[in-house]
This record gives sequence, structure tokens and C-alpha cells, in this order.
Amino acid sequence: MTSSRDDVEVDRRTGAACRDVPVPVTSQLSTEQLKGVACVACGGQLSTDRLLRGIALVHDGPHALDYDVYSCPPDGGMA
Repeated sequence: MTSSRDDVEVDRRTGAACRDVPVPVTSQLSTEQLKGVACVACGGQLSTDRLLRGIALVHDGPHALDYDVYSCPPDGGMA
């Protein structure tokens, strides 16, 4: 992740802004990403100004578990 409070957060792998990276499948997300404390794109730690990206569904046997997933804010923290 490239980060500066004046710049947009960027995913190292793609060079795209975190808000523009498609949400990965749940098998590729870490526990921190599923908990909503890490960005689903770059994996960086998030603060309260995070951007909701959607819901990740995980199946545990017959039970569907849903997690709100987040990315870095669109403007590096000034959302």
C-alpha cells in the first residue's frame, strides 16, 4: 500500500486506488479484512473513516456467515 494522508490509498499489486479494486473472494481475505479492520484491497489497517465495500459471505457448513468488508477512504482519509 502506498499511503499519505494527502494521497489516495493504492493497492500495490494493481496500482489502482483501493476503492476501485474489486472485492476479492472470501477465501483470499484475512481475518482482519473479514473483521473490517483491514482494507480488502491493500490489507492496510483502517480507521473510522473507512469505506464500506459490501458484504462477504462465508459458509460454515450449512450456516452462511456475512461480514461487512471495507477499503481505504477515497481521498486518503478525508471522507
